[in-house]
Amino acid sequence: MRVTFQDSLFNSERVVERVLPGGTTLRLTLEPLSEGRVRVLAYSRRRAGERWQRVKDEEGRTFAFAQLGLPASFTELFGADTITPVVPAPVRRKKVRR
Repeated sequence: MRVTFQDSLFNSERVVERVLPGGTTLRLTLEPLSEGRVRVLAYSRRRAGERWQRVKDEEGRTFAFAQLGLPASFTELFGADTITPVVPAPVRRKKVRR
């Protein structure tokens, strides 16, 4: 099993590429959540000799990071400061004069 990690300069998302023993490669874009959980933002699979296929059914799912079976820990991959995600500010509604 080979695992590759790619950092993003502008957000806390990480791209993880993992080659399984049968030759299938999985590419996941992960977003850190609280309590060691991650959300799958993008999921692609490539079987040996084939093109990449997007698997939309897996996108949006959340997992405990340990379930992914990666050699790095949650903190090693995302850093200690990304454990609590940034919550966007609420949208203010404009007042309409009548």
